[in-house]
Amino acid sequence: MLIFGDVFAVVALAAGGFATAWGLLLAIRFLMPKRAEAASHSIQSSPFGSIFGGLLVTLVVGFFALVASQAPMPLLKLIGFALYLCLIGFGLVGICGLVVLLGVRIAEHDPKLSPFGAASRAAMLLVASALVPFIGWFLIAPLLLVLGVGSGLRALRTPSQASDAGLAPPVL
Repeated sequence: MLIFGDVFAVVALAAGGFATAWGLLLAIRFLMPKRAEAASHSIQSSPFGSIFGGLLVTLVVGFFALVASQAPMPLLKLIGFALYLCLIGFGLVGICGLVVLLGVRIAEHDPKLSPFGAASRAAMLLVASALVPFIGWFLIAPLLLVLGVGSGLRALRTPSQASDAGLAPPVL
């Protein structure tokens, strides 16, 4: 039997996860614009290459992360947790490439929309689609993660170019 507080906790967890993922995608999109655009180019040029490359990396690194995080030694648990965080980080950078693509398509339909508004709507659509019960959880979210890891790794492997605006070059 569900207690009213349990239902509130699940709803609050879903809302918090939505807001956190949306905010992370926007932050990465605007803090690392060159990497997000490189991931966008990777998705546009070879979407299946990004998916299959991301699937291979996710399976291999995910296996080692799972094995290391289940080990009884604390150092191995830490290494496993760090591998999980690397997968999530690569995935977020790659998904930002999808945010760029979707934001451009959204901005085509509303020319008055600012780049931030278009990216915000794109990130909101991606996160909301991943939170749809069953289809989003078991199809869209894993596909986004795999595509994100593949395109994120490609984007982070490309050499960084210093911007023309006189800004400091990005860290990654």
